[in-house]
This record gives sequence, C-alpha cells and structure tokens, in this order.
Amino acid sequence: MTYSEKMYNTDIWHDKFKDIPNTCVLGCEKIFERDLSDHVRKAIEVLPLTENIIVTFLYEALHSIHWNVVFNLLLDVGYKRILLIDGGELPPILLGKPRHENIHHFPDRTLQTSPYRNKLELSNRYGNKQLVPERERTKVFISLARMVREERIYFTNKILNDTELYNKGIVSCGWGDTEPMKLQCISLSDEEMSRFPVTLGHQNADQHGYFEEFSTAMFNVVLESSIGMNTSRYYDGVFTDTDRLFITEKTTKAFYMHQIPIILGAPGIVQHLRSMGYDMFDEIVNHDYDNEDNIFKRCDMIFAELKRLSSIPLNQLNNMLTIQSTLPDRFHHNRSLLHQYAEDKVILDWIDNNF
Repeated sequence: MTYSEKMYNTDIWHDKFKDIPNTCVLGCEKIFERDLSDHVRKAIEVLPLTENIIVTFLYEALHSIHWNVVFNLLLDVGYKRILLIDGGELPPILLGKPRHENIHHFPDRTLQTSPYRNKLELSNRYGNKQLVPERERTKVFISLARMVREERIYFTNKILNDTELYNKGIVSCGWGDTEPMKLQCISLSDEEMSRFPVTLGHQNADQHGYFEEFSTAMFNVVLESSIGMNTSRYYDGVFTDTDRLFITEKTTKAFYMHQIPIILGAPGIVQHLRSMGYDMFDEIVNHDYDNEDNIFKRCDMIFAELKRLSSIPLNQLNNMLTIQSTLPDRFHHNRSLLHQYAEDKVILDWIDNNF
C-alpha cells in the first residue's frame, strides 16, 4: 500500500503516520463542521478499509456531537479502531452507538507549542531581539485580544474604566479584526462598542507574533478562545462553541515569555494546566475564578485579582526575578515543557503503546 493510498486530504503534519501498519489517515483540516459528514463519506469511498484509522482536526476542538457523527460513519463501514487527534485536551463525550473501547483520543498541541516551534521563524520575520526572560518589568500586566467577543469587551471595559490600572498594563481588544465587530458581539449596545477596537497598531497577520514589549509585563491576563460559554453563532462558517477544554498559544505565550498567567478561559483550565505539569504560581495568584461557571462572574473575579496584584510595586515584582529568587527557575521549567510537548515522539510512543 503506497503512502498516497493511505491518506486523504494530506498535510505534511501527517507524514509521521505514514509507516504505521494497517492504518490510514483521514485529515479533516479546513473542513467546516457543517461539511464534516460529507467529507467523511467522500473519504470512505477512496480510503482502504484498514483495521485502524487516524482522524485529525488540528488546531481546533470540535463539539462532541460532530465527532460522534464521524465515529458512527467509520464504525459502520468497518473500521475497527479509531484514533482522533484534535485540539481538545479531553476526549469527546461518546453518545449512542460508538463503542468506548474502539475509540481513542490524543490531544494535538500544535497551537500550544507554537511559541516554541516558531521562535526562530518569528524572529526572522519580525526582526525581534533574543528574548531576555528575566528582563526588568516595566508593566504589571498585559491583556491582549485580537477577535472581539462579548466577554472580552466586558472585561476590557472594566480595565478602561480604571485609569490607574490601565496605565499599569498593555491592553488590546479587537486589533487586527477583519470581521465587523457587531457580528461577534450582536447583543452589545452601540455605547458599549464605541471604545473598540483597542489597537496597538498591529496587523491581522501579527496575531501569532512575539513582540518584545509584551515581555516587559509580569502578569499575562490570557483571554482564551474557548471560555465554556458562547452563544451558538457562526463566524466564517465555524462555531465558536465547544463542550471540550481547548488550550491555545494564547496561554502558552505566557510560559514562553516567562510570565505569570491569569486565564479567562473555560472553568477548570488552570487545574488542567497544573495536571500537565505547569507551575501556576498559586502562592502569588488566587485562581479561585477557575471554579466559577458564569463567564461574567469569572471576569469580575479576575479583574478583582488583577487589581490586587497591581497594587504590588514594580520594584517588588522585579525583586522576585533576582538570582536569590526561585521564580526564574520556575519560569524556565514552564518554558521547557513547551519543548517536551512539541516533540512528535510523544504521540508516536502513545500510538505504539495504546493503539
């Protein structure tokens, strides 16, 4: 069986799977949810009926309902075991007919590890200087958001209404957007929208870039993609909602830049990052917001914690970075995990042992 016969919708990322015995690969990248079932049916017509099949949807964590349709189609045609690799940290919830013992999941962390993977490429593209991890901090925090969403505008408005806090941070919300903002925030009033976008002058293509000034802050208020509650609306044909934990480069940029993260994400995201081995600096930051289900209450709790942390003088924060402190070693530990999670060997070893 040749490589081309084993693959459908091939991507260079899939090359690592081409020599796995009795296994074919179904790539679903760049397929909208609404087209996923048709994509799978077309793939079934050309893919060989091997014992195992690997299904990939890199960079995103689709809702469990979409994956259950895929699982049923593949099981019905005769595939014995399915390995799903997508951006979800947790496996989809299996509904109805799918057999648990025949369906496996492995998280794709390509986005999470992109700060590490792309550091040389980004440096060449943007002409950035070498990152100085323990540089002097001149700002207390950064809070960056490219695509505007209701919870992000709600949170950013709280910062904008507090001049003292705003002056201690680097803030953006909506920079780089090409979509009309009201398409993303349809329930917000014109008055609420009047302050946005809050731009730092960057372009849409810069969203994954590292800018030297970002690492001048001690705390990174991460406005994650998946927050555990979004209304079921489309942008570019893709749902903004998922029932699964999804962690992106927005969070891991904090680790890359040697910052202490505070994360406006789905409930439980901080606990999961701890389980992955990341140091969340619990003696410095109160992460109780991680247990709050209501997104706007979560915003309020994070804002209150940011206000508390902003009362710490900058010279005291910088003293935490001295050689006598353990903080630099802890920053290095978090950054080193990006390297470990970026290794392809992790998933290949998992396949050898479990699939």
